[in-house]
Amino acid sequence: MTQQLNRVTVAALMALTLGVSATASHARIAWTRDINSARVQAQKTGKPIFIDFYTDWCGWCKKLDSNVYTNRGVQSLSRNFIMVKLNAEAEGAAYAQHYRVSGFPTMVFLNSQSQYLGTIPGYVDSGTMKQYMQSALSTAKRTAKASKALKESRSPQLQRFNSALTRKQPADITSMTGNSGIFLLDDKGVVRLDKPTTKKKTPAKRN
Repeated sequence: MTQQLNRVTVAALMALTLGVSATASHARIAWTRDINSARVQAQKTGKPIFIDFYTDWCGWCKKLDSNVYTNRGVQSLSRNFIMVKLNAEAEGAAYAQHYRVSGFPTMVFLNSQSQYLGTIPGYVDSGTMKQYMQSALSTAKRTAKASKALKESRSPQLQRFNSALTRKQPADITSMTGNSGIFLLDDKGVVRLDKPTTKKKTPAKRN
């Protein structure tokens, strides 16, 4: 009887351990550090690319790893992206320069054709990260149609946005709008993902 109980207990523990391992393995973010491979994979699957630029000395990058990328919702959404992690002072230096990354962490969204979609300039909590990821996914689905419409458009403003998008230079898009932050393309042009900063008008002084 005791031996039977022991066998049942061992079997139950093994099943529990295997279940936990399988769940953890399934939930973990599948990072790659090869941007070229990521681009090929994105074209094959149609998934957008998520790039996390970090440095070894960045405390907020470590906090992002421990507090945000461990979130189940973030992990679930990550399966819709090709997830890339690049050290901005090592293998990712050239790409960090290309995308005008100046602080860490910085997350960059590209569509499946490696066209620039937007940037998260700094640490965000898991709730905000999920909002950005969901918005990026939603916008990425429309970029093929939007890019075609922009190319065919005769509107000078939309042609300028399309030119900036094609060159994949985020600063061009930012300078056109006069704002900083994350911008995503939709079928109406380039729109802000986060709330725009509005300047308060100071009434003129009367003499």
